[in-house]
Amino acid sequence: TEEKGKASKEQEIVAKEEAVVKAQAAAVKEVKDDAQADLDVAMPALEKSLKALDQLDKKDITEIKAFVKPPPLVMMTMEAVCVLLGEKTDWDAAKKVLTDTQFLDKLKKFDKDNIPAPALKKLERYVAKDEYQPDVV
Repeated sequence: TEEKGKASKEQEIVAKEEAVVKAQAAAVKEVKDDAQADLDVAMPALEKSLKALDQLDKKDITEIKAFVKPPPLVMMTMEAVCVLLGEKTDWDAAKKVLTDTQFLDKLKKFDKDNIPAPALKKLERYVAKDEYQPDVV
């Protein structure tokens, strides 16, 4: 009966540990599912953006630079680009970014998998806007 007592205590301990592990597994699954949902939303937008980027050429960049006061969606796009490139988000800074001869290459080669958290946080305000659709810009 002493062995039964020990076995019962062991079983109790194992049951408690199992409950803790199950709770942790559920929490991890919730985080994973949340991350996957975010990814499911972000990936199509990224693919669309990359296709749109491939369609840009130097003539388009020259046209954008010529704006004294760009249309709101163009400005919003350039603000987001400036955030990604670590620049100020005003039109003067955007025009400076656009004058870089490597601008399009920089965007195409941009390390989209390692965007710093503060930049992602700033970008949320752009992507959350209904009117901000890459097709329209």
